[in-house]
Amino acid sequence: THRVVLDLVADGVVDGLRIDHVDGLADPRGYLRRLDQHTHGAWMVVEKILAPDEEVPVDWPVAGTTGYETLRLVGGVFCDPAGEQPLLAAYRQATGAPATFIPVARSAKRLVMGTSLRPEVHRLERAVQTAQADAPSSVQAGSRQPSGVVIRALLAAMDRYRTYLVPGEPPDAGQVAVIESAAARAAAELPRAQHRALARLVDQVLGHDGGSTAQRAVVTRFAQTTGPVMAKGVEDTAFYRWAPLLALNEVGGDPGAWGVSTAAFHEACRRTVARAATGMTTLSTHDTKRSEDVRARLQVLSEMPEQWVATLTRWRASAAIRTADHTSDAEQAPSVDPETEDQLWQTLVGAWPIDAERLVAAVTKMVREAKVRTSWSEVDPGYEAAVQRYARTVLADPQLHGEVAELVATLDPYARIISLGQKIVALTMPGVPDTYQGGQAVLRTLMDPDNRSPVDHAAIADRLARLDAGTAPTDLDDEKLLVTSTALRLRRRHPEWFAAAASYHELASTSPHVLAFCRGGQAVTVATRLGARLAAGGGFGEHALVLPAPGSWTNLISGVPVPGARVRLTELLDPLPVALLVRTG
Repeated sequence: THRVVLDLVADGVVDGLRIDHVDGLADPRGYLRRLDQHTHGAWMVVEKILAPDEEVPVDWPVAGTTGYETLRLVGGVFCDPAGEQPLLAAYRQATGAPATFIPVARSAKRLVMGTSLRPEVHRLERAVQTAQADAPSSVQAGSRQPSGVVIRALLAAMDRYRTYLVPGEPPDAGQVAVIESAAARAAAELPRAQHRALARLVDQVLGHDGGSTAQRAVVTRFAQTTGPVMAKGVEDTAFYRWAPLLALNEVGGDPGAWGVSTAAFHEACRRTVARAATGMTTLSTHDTKRSEDVRARLQVLSEMPEQWVATLTRWRASAAIRTADHTSDAEQAPSVDPETEDQLWQTLVGAWPIDAERLVAAVTKMVREAKVRTSWSEVDPGYEAAVQRYARTVLADPQLHGEVAELVATLDPYARIISLGQKIVALTMPGVPDTYQGGQAVLRTLMDPDNRSPVDHAAIADRLARLDAGTAPTDLDDEKLLVTSTALRLRRRHPEWFAAAASYHELASTSPHVLAFCRGGQAVTVATRLGARLAAGGGFGEHALVLPAPGSWTNLISGVPVPGARVRLTELLDPLPVALLVRTG
């Protein structure tokens, strides 16, 4: 398989490589170095989910990741943190959920460690036992054998996918800190009698016992096990158990992190430029739970939480009555749990319009992934039938159907702001933009296999041809395609403005509802944020944006000149809520 890949690179058919599941390798660095050598330095990115304070190891010969951290960063800028408390309070009242996502994630990790990942955990336990028996007698005498309980506690306490300790090399201080931090969290949940065994396990995981084959195996196996525990436990289980706002439950995201400040966004971009990094920036992939425009619509709920809570309460009550009316006494259908109800309604709103087949497939997958009432390995046909009946009843009821459509019509003007804003930001911020198939226009897909459906590229090409011919955009598909094509064509004409080390400067605005930055001193990106809050406050009014001086500018998207260094936002962001300016003088 690698011979084929290397030949494609050598023949110039392939320009770069995307390495999936790099965390599953015993020696990621070694593999990537060999690949780099054999491809003579081809551009490589790794599918790697980073914690908020984590970066790709500096000794990996890669350009960066496939972009999940930028998905989290960009999405966070368009999420209103003010919505957290009202939405979370209402969600907890309806479901009895805990106050934070952390215990949900820990519980889900323990579940998968005892079920689907039991062989991997047992393999690690055997490696630890072998290493303990192989340790010097002086070490054995002064320590306690780590039990399976202790090992699972440390695995569950990890806050990232893995560490990258290399057996036989002195442990990196940053990696040591990650393990020790996890150990502190594990200790808080273990009886004091287990703490010596935990300390012993930490020594083994850090490779303090030397370079024996058994000891090296512990370092490697622990690193290879934490990744699957995180992926299966958090992404594929906990994300379906706790969902005050589904837009946050995304690959690379954190359901407990509501919003990213513009200051944090700019700082992250400056760090990327300082590293001259050329990783990908993405909004949707084949693995995202919900595509970018589904998340955009759901993010609006963070700006109008009171309206959403009131609407959801009414819909729950109405749907319960209608579902009961459609259920015979003989069926004795179990009730749908409130967590599933919440996710069903959010899915319905985010992906609207959606047919029964897609909605039923989505909610069936959600309840199986949650592994509470049913699962892939232990299907509960009765419960799944109740969930599916609930979904079909909602879609079939004219009143509920109309109310969903009415709410979506209320959300969409603000969802449009987010869809266009996050698109232009992802395309022009530091990094290499990745537009997933169909994402150059409106993309409202759900988790796989829904997000791998065929795309009508011919229809998109026809739209682009009309726009290129001068036809004004008529809908969000046109607007998003116009924004995407304008940004990518600018990058193609002036790659130096967007190169890895091209300058990045945030721009000052008198309004908190704007995200603006300048690339290479020549191109300015402007995006409106938190549009519902902005409208509630009366709009931009006299607020303005200060452009880099001296010089004059033109908005490439609208073709309108922008004279002077100070421009009123009401003039700049009309008719679209975004702008892409280039220096013309």
